[in-house]
Amino acid sequence: MNNKCSAEFTELVTTSALYQNFICAISDPKVTHVSFDVFDTVLRRRCHDPKHVFTEVILQLPAHIAVDFPMEADEYLQIRISAEKLAKQASCHEEICFDDIFKQMALPEDIVNILKQQEIEIEKAQCFADPICALLLDAVNQLGKQVVFISDMYLPNESIKGFIDDACVLNDYRLFVSNEFGQTKYTGQLFTTVLSELGIKASEIVHIGDHLTSDVHSPKIMGINCLLFNTNSDFSEVLLREKHYQVELPAKIKLARTLASIQMPQYIESDDQLFYQMGATIFGPVLTQMSQWVVADCLRLKIDSLMAIMREGQVFSACINRHLKWKSINSFSCVNFYASRKATYLPSLININIDDALSNTLARKYFTLGDLITEFGITAPELEPLTAVPVSSLNNIDVAGENGLLLVKKIFEQKSEQVAEHIKFKHGLFIDYLTQTINTNSQDCFASLDLGPGATIAQQISRATEQKAKVNYLLYASERGYSKVNEIVIKSFFPLLPQTQKSIEILARSPEVLEYFLVGETGTTLGYQREHGKVTPECENRSLTDVERQNYQAFDQGVKAFQTIANQLNIEAPSQNERISYTQMLCRLVDCPTSNEAQVIGQCQHEENFGSQGKFNIIKPENVMKVQEESIERFYQTFCERASSLQRQIPWPQGVITHLSPNYLSVMARINSQENVHFGAVQALLETLTSGKISNVIVYGAGDFFLYLHDFLVENKIKIHGLIDRRALFSNFRVNNIQVKSLPEYNFSGCSTIVIASSVFIDEIKQDLAKVISLENYKVITM
Repeated sequence: MNNKCSAEFTELVTTSALYQNFICAISDPKVTHVSFDVFDTVLRRRCHDPKHVFTEVILQLPAHIAVDFPMEADEYLQIRISAEKLAKQASCHEEICFDDIFKQMALPEDIVNILKQQEIEIEKAQCFADPICALLLDAVNQLGKQVVFISDMYLPNESIKGFIDDACVLNDYRLFVSNEFGQTKYTGQLFTTVLSELGIKASEIVHIGDHLTSDVHSPKIMGINCLLFNTNSDFSEVLLREKHYQVELPAKIKLARTLASIQMPQYIESDDQLFYQMGATIFGPVLTQMSQWVVADCLRLKIDSLMAIMREGQVFSACINRHLKWKSINSFSCVNFYASRKATYLPSLININIDDALSNTLARKYFTLGDLITEFGITAPELEPLTAVPVSSLNNIDVAGENGLLLVKKIFEQKSEQVAEHIKFKHGLFIDYLTQTINTNSQDCFASLDLGPGATIAQQISRATEQKAKVNYLLYASERGYSKVNEIVIKSFFPLLPQTQKSIEILARSPEVLEYFLVGETGTTLGYQREHGKVTPECENRSLTDVERQNYQAFDQGVKAFQTIANQLNIEAPSQNERISYTQMLCRLVDCPTSNEAQVIGQCQHEENFGSQGKFNIIKPENVMKVQEESIERFYQTFCERASSLQRQIPWPQGVITHLSPNYLSVMARINSQENVHFGAVQALLETLTSGKISNVIVYGAGDFFLYLHDFLVENKIKIHGLIDRRALFSNFRVNNIQVKSLPEYNFSGCSTIVIASSVFIDEIKQDLAKVISLENYKVITM
């Protein structure tokens, strides 16, 4: 391969389950050949959508032709798509060829020839070698196996060969293209031809490709050992939902997400796989691109060092320091700075009135009077019976005839000197820790990096120290964060714009979903202590279970996988539009999670960074009961009308709804696809078949729905007695290695259940069936 792989990338690939399974499969002595799909496997395109090639055909036309060309690029795109559809409809073969498409265009022959040549040249320019397949092909060559390429494609064989030769360095290979034979991998017919042409048995070849049917199910039916080179269905569902949220990212980012998803290490258990995928496909892209953005801005502003603060700082700094290492940037450093709202709160009060401090503290979520007393270091026996009371409720209770809030205020006034000394002591420890970490006495210029959204810690650090951070970077900032601009300078990776404001409000409404993944294994910083002349952070001792530890490790592996692949692909720092898409990506996770995301994340425990007193499940059992009692429909209406009023009681309303009804939010958002329509129909059909204990069916209709249905029938051990389709009257063909027959020639004996695999022409099909059989003797199931 022409692409040189870094040591980190090579290690990532060779330790993945995919690579290990591939090596195991091709190492079988019986295996003599290894076949690869071409497009979206061995070759990738630089454009985000293959149809982009069609618009570029017009945009790159020679000037003397473009001036008189009768259509714009967008118009030609539709013409090119329609011509391909018409060519398929007119063909009696499984696959069409390149010329067939252009014969459907009402354009002069000389123009058509130019368009054809232009498309081939642009396709070639768009193609580059997949870096993972580079290593797979190297492994095949080292084991002395014959390389074979098999492609379902209309482009000429010689053109595809040119693309491969341009991207890969291979001494010898065979290439089979569907349009040469009028057969496809999709139906399995092309694999039959390949075996015949090579003179080998199915057991002597291993195949790998990205299409679940064409590259896995079809060859597997024939006995070929095959591997899927693509993401799972869960990620496909994520992408579908992200499209609705207008997540539009460059082709390289999309590719990096896909490759990171399929590079899961072999040791990651099934229960931890969602955490790996979260790191590889969602948080990995965000953290990688945020790291690039922050580093570029710090270098521009001549900032010497960056403090990555809070528990998230460990995750942030790991990404940033990998980026600095790989790009050989030595003029800038990133350090972990152990801090939290709790640890920086008292130091920030050094110049603030005690009454004001007390007032601010009473606004804390999940904060009790016991937390308050401990925070300020006072002893008040008269308040001990109230230690479990939330500070937000003090004004609503009486203690011996005295208002609870006024009582607390009076006690604090009586102990003001004790409180002031406690604050001064905490402030001194903090300043010493800050000085140890960042030399604030020199002229060094430093910045901070935090999650957000309120910039509270950055503000508290600023209040506690005379030398200020030049910039306080946040992953995302709400309007509350920007309200502090009179004290600190804020820059947010997620831009707060009219088109992102609602999304950022959604993130700020349920930060627990993001924070669980980003806090890592370290407990929150409770404060600072002096040991052996040095100040060290005092962190809460988190009692993580083995499962939780494995979850975090899997997540970290996913983040690292994406960043490693992004570095291999030379992905650049993000534009503002891309930063908007990353905002929408995390908004989608919170606002419209998949069923799997809601189930797994909902069981995770969130810890407030004031200490584990605020520890709770992200989806609380009582939340589920409340929504069940109220009904999902009524609760959803209440949530839409006044989301903030539910914030304290229900941290993640969208997760609760999805937990109870997996598709409710996607239906409300009108997120749909033909595959989803098929899925619902298939599930209903399977329910009918299994409840009736039907294990043998005749299927009428060999189109797209059958191709989707087939694998579900096989999985549920339902035998396909035969396959009928009208097209068999005109041509002899097979689908998934099943011979398709016409109605007149079909023998119905031996099976009494007919499934009509079509949502149209149902009455006509029944009428046709009635002409050859007595329908009362058969169970006919329709969609």
